[in-house]
Amino acid sequence: MKLCSLGSGSSGNCLAVWNDHGGLLIDVGLNFKQTMLRMAQREIKPETFGAVLLSHGHHDHHAGAKLWCARFGTPVHCTTETADAVPLLCDHPALHRPIGIRDMFEVEGFTVRAVPCVHNASGACTFMVKEQGTHAKLALLYETGRLTKELIDAAEGATVVAVEANHDRKMLAANEKLPIGIIERTAVTHLPNVYAANYLATLNGATKLVLALHRSKDNNDPELCRSTLQAALDRAGSKAELFLAEQGEASPVFEI
Repeated sequence: MKLCSLGSGSSGNCLAVWNDHGGLLIDVGLNFKQTMLRMAQREIKPETFGAVLLSHGHHDHHAGAKLWCARFGTPVHCTTETADAVPLLCDHPALHRPIGIRDMFEVEGFTVRAVPCVHNASGACTFMVKEQGTHAKLALLYETGRLTKELIDAAEGATVVAVEANHDRKMLAANEKLPIGIIERTAVTHLPNVYAANYLATLNGATKLVLALHRSKDNNDPELCRSTLQAALDRAGSKAELFLAEQGEASPVFEI
């Protein structure tokens, strides 16, 4: 399994996962030009990806899907509620591959499990992705205000944990530029550093890579985020590599 975060944050999210048999794009929230540019920078071939998975219907997770699918005709796997919020799928319903919020399905050489998350979008879910024929497993824990027992159980044994570390709670509460309504909404729909760290402190030796996602540029600090998460891994005795995904550039290509 190979993976690369092409971008992660409120301006657009896209995670590429692939192997020699095919590939998945999990959310396509970057514009088409940036998606293609960042793939080229990491020597990733766009034709590798035979399926798109959409977690939910917010713009920063599907903004690039229209042009991507117009170019490549890639089918889109998502819940009906998500499809209803995405103009591409309203205009081109034949591209939609409906999934239930707790479905398990096989696509592009991977077994994918959808798991509901705590977010302010109808039909929102995240994904557990297992490479067929190997022990490689990605647990994608983001776009959620808390890690439910269902999410934690589904992530068990993950080789790669991609977890949201969106904000520092004190920084968010003290942000005078934000209306109180946005502060309150963010606090219950996005995972703070401390919640991500509490989860990482429970990891066992199966996890080889932790990818921190969706960090806020205004309500978080990269070094604070890094130190908080690394301290949790140290408490767990984990040797997993920690990498903070960025909004403005692609991560390295990781091979698990």
